[in-house]
Amino acid sequence: MLPASAAAEPPRLEGSGDGRRILILGAGLAGMTAAIELTALGYDCTILEARDRAGGRVFTMRGGTTLSQLGHPDSVVPYDEGQWFNPGPWRIPHSHESTLHYCRRFSVPLEVFINDNENGWVATKDGERIRLHTLRTDLRGNVAELLAKSAGDLDSDLDDGDTERLTEFLRNEMGLGSKELAYTGTDARGYKTFPGAGSRSGVVGDPLSLSNVLDWAGDVPGAALLSLPSRYFQQPMFHPVGGMDRISAAFEAQLPERILFRHEVRSVRQDAVGVRVIARDLGTGADREITADYAIATIPTSVLNQIEGDWSRETRRAFADIPYFPVGKLGFQMADRFWETDEQIFGGHSFTNAEMGTITYPSDEYLSPKGILQGFYIFGGQASQISALSQEERSQRAVASASSIHSDFGDHVKSAASFFWHLERYSLGGWAEHTRESREGAYTHLLEPDGRVYFAGEHLSHLPAWMAGAIESAWFTMERLHERAQQENQQ
Repeated sequence: MLPASAAAEPPRLEGSGDGRRILILGAGLAGMTAAIELTALGYDCTILEARDRAGGRVFTMRGGTTLSQLGHPDSVVPYDEGQWFNPGPWRIPHSHESTLHYCRRFSVPLEVFINDNENGWVATKDGERIRLHTLRTDLRGNVAELLAKSAGDLDSDLDDGDTERLTEFLRNEMGLGSKELAYTGTDARGYKTFPGAGSRSGVVGDPLSLSNVLDWAGDVPGAALLSLPSRYFQQPMFHPVGGMDRISAAFEAQLPERILFRHEVRSVRQDAVGVRVIARDLGTGADREITADYAIATIPTSVLNQIEGDWSRETRRAFADIPYFPVGKLGFQMADRFWETDEQIFGGHSFTNAEMGTITYPSDEYLSPKGILQGFYIFGGQASQISALSQEERSQRAVASASSIHSDFGDHVKSAASFFWHLERYSLGGWAEHTRESREGAYTHLLEPDGRVYFAGEHLSHLPAWMAGAIESAWFTMERLHERAQQENQQ
């Protein structure tokens, strides 16, 4: 049987670190994973973190959180107490066993994240909207009818028995007529009149023709028709109860007094026997020299590229050759959960071809008085453009976009806060967006150490942006560092 994921738990390593000192640059998940596992092996690990918190991009905004963005004045998140929003990672695939391993090990409670909800809406630029279940069901039904009627004529390896079985499957799957094989609509597409007590048997809505469905499909984002865009989005998905920073806090709790916060790495030097790092204490402004036998740099290459060091020419080029993606999110605190009471939507997304594309409903605290709704999650050039605006201007644009789905959306908004990772000084991007060239060159190069400095992070995995990428990259790197240290111990 094939494994569910690439790695389900840390590598089991033999031998001891014998107190060798390891300096880890960055207290994101990669850095903390490496520190936890290497400390357990007997290494003396210290983490340098420029921020005043652990987790890196695993971050949750709460009321009172200060947001610092390059080119903008600091702002304070205006949410009510108990309300929160994840501007970074926000969902965990069930196949990412490495992430689930630590949630289980550190007792981080999880709940289901609703990544797809067919009761959400699809809206066009003309102001029309239709439920996802209606559009998707009619698409499936019409395609099933087309396939069933032509099954016997397919140029394929199907024999008569296969054709009969395929036709029977399509008939049962989409309620096709037993003889005419016509799709006439099923209750999966929704009702014009809902069934109930007495004589209320319910009336199913009339189906759209395939031509009508394709007209809709040409006017909305393609993702709206995909209930399963990739393996990583299959249900169930999860998120921590109370915010994604519950994960980073659980990691941090395993590392008492090993993280030096507000220590900004200024330079990295090394020789044949050790590594020397100059870090600036942002509290006092004083520079501090810290030495170790090895270092693991988990800082994004977009930031490493700005740090002085006696890197090899190839390493310096690799830092520059891994592009980072502009990414931003906005979370609205709503005065009430109208999408639940008025629209019967519990989690998932609604889609529009308006400016911001998608809004996402919370997957927690159902039927409570208020909640946080994701107003946008944008990337690339659009993120660069919108990030130039003020917090208020971003909110206004997001309200206008969401109003194409819910016409009175603005009446329900209480407050808003947005965050862009390419404007965050110690990230300079949401995640590494590798090209074929960067995979073949920079990525491959950084899988190996530069002298006594090793590298790890989501950018050094084939799971970019996911927490599992950071975790499994740390596992990969620590295994190689430990092997080398064991060899040096024997010399």
